Amino acid sequence: MRGVTVVEHPVLAHRLAALRDQLTDRDHFRRLVSEISRFLAYEGLRDLGTEEIVIDTPVADGVTARRVNEHVLVVPVLRAGLGMVQAVQQVLPWPRWPMSVCGATRQPCRRTSISIDFRVI
Repeated sequence: MRGVTVVEHPVLAHRLAALRDQLTDRDHFRRLVSEISRFLAYEGLRDLGTEEIVIDTPVADGVTARRVNEHVLVVPVLRAGLGMVQAVQQVLPWPRWPMSVCGATRQPCRRTSISIDFRVI
């Protein structure tokens, strides 16, 4: 499928199995969501643009390094995506990234989605 990245990694598969296990308690579930989110963020951000910079290190001055030069908008989709936001933001190199929320509201008596709400925070 074009535009979709399938991440196949034995450690990720192990974490996903634990996440799906009905015996996994709430705290462990949250830790697993965070770990899995970091794995996915690393893969999803693989092609993020960088630029060459020159830095001084404790060992040498004028060393060439690379720095991310693109900004990312984090958009958790529905409530399930909210648990992934903090882990993804920890992977990103800048202290504060913009975030948007995409969610659905339901009509209580029909239990069907009736509208999508998209907000930039």
